Parts: sequence; structure tokens; C-alpha cells
Amino acid sequence: MEKILENGEEFKQELLSLISKASETIQVSTYIIDNSSLSDEILKLLIEKANNGIKVDLLVDGIGSRKWLNNRPQNLPDNFKLAVFHPLPWPLGHSWPDFHSLFLINRRNHHKIIIVDRKQAIVGSRNICEDSLKWREISVLIDGLRVIELIKVFEWTWLHCMGISFKKLPSFKKFKLQNKSVYTNTNVFERIRRYRELHDQFKDCKEHIFITTPYFLPPIRIFNLLNEKAKEGKDVRLLLPQKTDIKVSQWIARAHYKIMLKNGVKIYEYKPEVLHAKTLIVDNWILVGSSNFNRRSFERDLEVDIVLEKIENIAELKAKYFYDLESSSHLISTQYRGPALLIKILVMIFLLFGGWF
Repeated sequence: MEKILENGEEFKQELLSLISKASETIQVSTYIIDNSSLSDEILKLLIEKANNGIKVDLLVDGIGSRKWLNNRPQNLPDNFKLAVFHPLPWPLGHSWPDFHSLFLINRRNHHKIIIVDRKQAIVGSRNICEDSLKWREISVLIDGLRVIELIKVFEWTWLHCMGISFKKLPSFKKFKLQNKSVYTNTNVFERIRRYRELHDQFKDCKEHIFITTPYFLPPIRIFNLLNEKAKEGKDVRLLLPQKTDIKVSQWIARAHYKIMLKNGVKIYEYKPEVLHAKTLIVDNWILVGSSNFNRRSFERDLEVDIVLEKIENIAELKAKYFYDLESSSHLISTQYRGPALLIKILVMIFLLFGGWF
């Protein structure tokens, strides 16, 4: 099974249905869980399932979910376990001074995974927050072998939060991903594998590269390769947000527009709502998940993406890409002037801390 969840309401109903059907385990890993009606509804259902004997593991990020953590429910059921990835140290958070957490403050858990009964999962760009229902997002409901790999990713992250080194476990080998349709970056080897695969996909591109991302600042070799492919005559397109939740990231992306437009890259800015979807289409190879097309996702944050397998879903996402282009502003090289001087100066300063963007 592989079902594309484009609409926010569709995602919500599939998520509630999936959790409701759980009979053994529920594993949730999310960057953001907020204080909204959606998160309240999901949390209420998770607590209900835990009270009925279902094992619930909820893993949240210390920065992304900091507001919820400040008001999180107390006295959770025994079957409901909560883990926080790199909690903020005092005085930023509520824990005592922790220099280790402070040192790792720029490494975050950016996963968006929900796994039920170790058989079905939802993965994609959506956090458990109200904005995810309103923004332009993409998620996928799957079963099969890819779910087994998502479980490995979840369990590695959970053990990390518990302070346990998975390398010391007798079952260490089970944490190595075997399915080439799942990409993560839980360790340096997975990061290198993901980088090389993307590089090779771009290098071997025969027709087109279509990227959808809310934040654009790839490693320099990937950036140069996109420009080279465009100059070779390949159809290279970027779909980026006109409305954004992080203005600085938009400034940084726009600072690179001029050189890309000059080299033949087609750039579009999506207008209807905030664009938060993350998809990569290279010919008939499509990657969907949590990864942004920026240095944070390549180098620092924990991400997870899957390759689509169904032909009809590949065709659907390609059609959706062109549908979104119709609701976007197409930037023209001869008309685009670039950011104002002050913004350019600020971008130069921000780029000194490129690993944060």
C-alpha cells in the first residue's frame, strides 16, 4: 500500500483512523507537537489507547515542541512513554544546566513519522500541529518493508534520547538500513549514502529535476550540479514559497536566484499558502519526506524520506507539481533584480553560520 495524502483534512482523518485501529503499538516521532485542537485530539486518542493497554511511544524535539513541553500533561498512563530529543538546557528549558545538550543544540530531530502495530506508517512533511492542516504539505501512508526501516530509524532515535549507544547492543546490525527506498541520516554513513545518492541521481538525470522545498540552501556541489544540468538543457525547476514561516531562509534562497536564473534554472514561488512540502523528482524517481533542500537537512537534523514505488503515485505527484506551478509566480531572469542591498549584507552575515540554515 502507498497512498498520497495531499489535503490536510485527508491527512487528519487517516491519522486518526490509523491510531484508532492500533492493537499493539503506536510510535510517533515529530519535530513539532503544539498546543492546538489537532494536537489535543491526537494526544487524547493516544492516552485513551495507552489506557486500553496499547504501548505508546511519543518522541518530540526539544526546540520544535518546547511550548508544548512547557504545558505537557502530567501523570501519563504507564503504557505511554515520552522522550525528548536534545531538551533545551536551563535557563532555555526546564532541565538543570547541561553542557552536553548545549553543545548539541543545533542538532534536531526533524522526523515526521507515525508507525502503528509495526505494520503501517505515515511519513512526510507534516508535524502534529494546526499549521500542517492549512499549509501546502505532503505525506504518504505506507505498509510493507519500508515500515520496517522506519521502525529502525525510530528505535535508534529513541535509544539516543535514553542515552543508550546502539553500537553497544547485541542487535546492533538490525539498525542498519537495508531497503534502498528509505533514506535517513542517523549516522555519518547514512548521511554520506544519502548525499551520494542524490548527487548521482542529479548527475544521471536524463530529462528533468523538479524540486519542491520551503528552504533552499544546498551544499555547494549540489548547487553547482543543478546549475550545470540546467546549462546542459535539462529541465530544472524549483518550487519555493512566496509566503514563508521563516523569513531569513527566504532571504537566503532569493540571494541565489539570480545566478540560477542566469544558468537556465526555472524558479517559481507558490502563492496560495505557506509551502512546506518536500519532494524531489528526478525523471521517474521521486523522494518524499521531511528533508528540506538546505544544509541543515544535509548535515545536521535527523530526517527520513522514502522513494515512491507505485507508478500511479509517481504520475500523480508529477501532475500535482505542474498544477502547483499554475498557482505560482514564474520569475524571469531579465526582470528579477534580487534582494535589496541591506538584505544582501544580512545574508552574507547569516551565511557565516550556514549550518544553522
